[in-house]
Amino acid sequence: MNDDGIVIVWYVLHLRGVPYRNQCRTMIHFIGFRGEEYHNAVKVFGVPDFFHLVHDHRAYGDIDKDNDVVVFGPKADPEYISPYSDQDHMRN
Repeated sequence: MNDDGIVIVWYVLHLRGVPYRNQCRTMIHFIGFRGEEYHNAVKVFGVPDFFHLVHDHRAYGDIDKDNDVVVFGPKADPEYISPYSDQDHMRN
């Protein structure tokens, strides 16, 4: 954990030298960020491609484990995946 409260739990890049799925680009996923820590994470990682309010199984449908960067905020426990799914993309 750094001074901004950002925990990097999973950082996996495809480094085998072989194009993966037509050279997919790395996507940034933020899980469990609220308020000011979100802005601090953007300064470090850039604007995320995906934002997940909760750490649930649905988020892993969006995550490519071979290429993506997943950054957990203080409102998400990397060791606990919620048994309930939240359709946060349906919110206004």
